[in-house]
Amino acid sequence: VSCKRRDKQEERDADIVAVEHLLPEPMVRPYCATTPIDLDAVKPIERTFRTSPVMSAIRFVELCPHACAVVYSNQGRVLWMKPSRAFPSHLAKGAEVSASSLAGGFFASGTLSDAPRPLFASSWFPTSTKIAPGAELIEHAAVIPEPGWGGVLSMLWLPEPSSANA
Repeated sequence: VSCKRRDKQEERDADIVAVEHLLPEPMVRPYCATTPIDLDAVKPIERTFRTSPVMSAIRFVELCPHACAVVYSNQGRVLWMKPSRAFPSHLAKGAEVSASSLAGGFFASGTLSDAPRPLFASSWFPTSTKIAPGAELIEHAAVIPEPGWGGVLSMLWLPEPSSANA
């Protein structure tokens, strides 16, 4: 058991070194202080640092000062979520993706809009006590065609009330 734990820690340490090498915080942080927050906001990081959409989106939310998160789902279930420090809630691995979300709509129909869409935050966080009932969330989703992926990457953004109407 301790060998597995040590191997996992070594893998985690290697991931951190790789991220810091490919996407150094001082160079990436300026790209993360932007709105609106969607997958298009991540593209300059992808182009500049030549990193994958998934790695770029994860780094974006790690360094973003706004309430946002990236979620990867497949076959109607959440596989992982990476929230920004300001994001108030979390999704468990294996949570069902609501059909009212863009990702859930894709799993139900096989089609996905390429435009960000506002929806009730309860579409993603139906039991959260940390997000106001009726709060609006913006979802922008894309199918990840990279080998070994094949699911949907969703960028979720909880705009501040004053910026939601902008």
